[in-house]
Amino acid sequence: MRFSNYKKTIALSSSFLLTACAYNTNENSVTADTLTPTIHAYINKPEPTKSSLSQENHSLAKELGKLIIQAQQHDIPVEQEVMTLHTASLFTQWIAWDENNIETLTRAYSGHPTYRKNAEAMALTLPQREKEGVNRLLKNAISDTQKLLNGKITRPKLPQIDWSQITVKNGQLEQNGRPVYLADYVWKPEHPAFEKYYGQFNGYFLSPRVIEQNGSVDQKQLVRAKTLSDETIGTIFLDNNVLPKWIKQQHPNISVGQRHYGKYDIDHPAARELYTQLFRHFVPIFKGSKRAEMGYMLFNEPSFFTATGSWNTGEVSDFTKTKFEKWLSKQYSSITELNNNWQTQYAGFEQINIAIPIDKNLRGTPIWYDWNTFNNKRVTELFTFFNQEIKKHDPEAKTHIKLMPLLWYKDLKDHGMDFEALISSGDIIGFDAKMLTTQLHGKQAWKEHFSLDWQSAAMSLDFMKSVRPEQMMYDSENHFISSVVFADPYMKPEYVNSAYWLGLLHGINATKTWVWYRNADGSLVLNREEDTLDKVVNVTHLPEALHSATKTFMDANRLAPELSMIQKQNKPIRIFYSKTSAINQKGYMDGIHDTHRQLSFLGVPIGFTTENILTEQDINAPVMLIKDSQHVTAQELAALQQYLNNGGTIIMDQQSLTHDEYDKPHRTQLEAKSEQIISLSNWTGLDRLVSNILAEHQSVTRL
Repeated sequence: MRFSNYKKTIALSSSFLLTACAYNTNENSVTADTLTPTIHAYINKPEPTKSSLSQENHSLAKELGKLIIQAQQHDIPVEQEVMTLHTASLFTQWIAWDENNIETLTRAYSGHPTYRKNAEAMALTLPQREKEGVNRLLKNAISDTQKLLNGKITRPKLPQIDWSQITVKNGQLEQNGRPVYLADYVWKPEHPAFEKYYGQFNGYFLSPRVIEQNGSVDQKQLVRAKTLSDETIGTIFLDNNVLPKWIKQQHPNISVGQRHYGKYDIDHPAARELYTQLFRHFVPIFKGSKRAEMGYMLFNEPSFFTATGSWNTGEVSDFTKTKFEKWLSKQYSSITELNNNWQTQYAGFEQINIAIPIDKNLRGTPIWYDWNTFNNKRVTELFTFFNQEIKKHDPEAKTHIKLMPLLWYKDLKDHGMDFEALISSGDIIGFDAKMLTTQLHGKQAWKEHFSLDWQSAAMSLDFMKSVRPEQMMYDSENHFISSVVFADPYMKPEYVNSAYWLGLLHGINATKTWVWYRNADGSLVLNREEDTLDKVVNVTHLPEALHSATKTFMDANRLAPELSMIQKQNKPIRIFYSKTSAINQKGYMDGIHDTHRQLSFLGVPIGFTTENILTEQDINAPVMLIKDSQHVTAQELAALQQYLNNGGTIIMDQQSLTHDEYDKPHRTQLEAKSEQIISLSNWTGLDRLVSNILAEHQSVTRL
């Protein structure tokens, strides 16, 4: 009997062909009749002799194959168990490679700052850890299948995901009008064995290095862009690191002001012209393509720190300084007004020359505020330029940025990344979120109360979704499984499941997880020598992590309509985020963290407000929290007043809303009925107070 859900033939490698096959329950052999994809070679090969655990895993795979056939004969959905067999098959081959390449693994572990001291031991024990993980996967799958067969558990069928039919629509990914949730992996090689369960994102790396000095492009590059496969949904990755040699020769100063990612001065006219030519040639080619359906990713992890002591800080160019002078001349009516505010004695705007990197000790002064506000504006202007140039050639094109949420939820704000403005400038909310259970270095205050750092992701997702609730969220470099500070070779699948579900519940529609480091035969990807951190602590060395992530997205797609409704729920609790206070006040984000954490266990979605959200969106939020927002502009104060005029309730501490952006006392205060503003000196019990206020509003739904 053939089941249409599993007709696709998938090849594991040149030596491991996965065909449509079935386990005959009356004979001890697999035939090409039913299961797809399972492991013809895996189940039918001679029993392993290397270890008892390998033998046990082989027997467990046979047993699971029998149970799957029984379940399919009763029309019981067991797509998940077939995926388990496929994952076990991959890792069985990869384990064999690991056992035969201990020296290579030892070198890889030797490059890891945490595991280098025990590199050889880690390499020697890796195959055993992987076998134990596969063993647990198979045992759990057998148990679940038995429960499905005897009716102890039931499971909705998994809709078949066709990556060629998916579109961005209604603020989510859809297939035939039904929401879908997609997962893939960064640097995953193209191979049939990796497609069905581990992602099929398409893409194109668009680099300005192909632009010739006369503005033309090598015809081979254009032909390549036109003829590449365009079957599945994807993203155009815009390169900001590799420039053509001629432009560096013609404009030696183009690298002044460059940063870790972004090897050019973003204010240099020649850089703008270079990208103008790049878009002119390539955007018309990608117009309407599946490859560009997920939009143009305009920048990989941008940051433009400009303060002393900050990571990725540095100088800025004369172009930037001139732009700053012009910006100041529009902010101030005269140089006298600026001098009075800055306590300086400049004769004219053209004479202004502050030291960059700016002294971090100036935080809270007018000079600090003006420079960092300008830095935000100039970075946003770069992305506005990218958007305009792309949409000049394709008005329907979508854009996003791979934002680093840590730049928003951490305290330093001299990086130029105005998250609200940048998200608003694009069409998809793009980012790379992280979560972890332990940290290789640095302080871990969250560990005093929680088993994982859930809030870094949850709070960032809540903020970004509040800025543009109508946009889908694409985590294009997800760091829930590994990052530069997180590498756990003993990762529990329960953590992986919790992490991805948290991300999904807070709005994520698609992920590309960092990082896939195996070729199809199990060998390591060795052409990225700088990335020793990730070579042997990633999903391709953690069978339960890969399986758990895949299973989580299977479950999400089974329940996609319900999950979509949860993601789109109104957020009746709002936390006020003041960009002004964030720039000026050291420790401002601590108050935001505390408030968000206190309210996160009420079972009610949490959102954020800003001046723009309050003035541009019709929010339905009965209560707003304001903490430690001492510095706000007159415009922010006016937006809060309008919220009160519309009947909202504000809970705030006693030091908020007292001063403007230049630390001058406000002459006006919020006006409202006595019960509309609740002033607290102690925020203990805040969750109960908010819960009581929400109880008065019957429209609020609790999860």
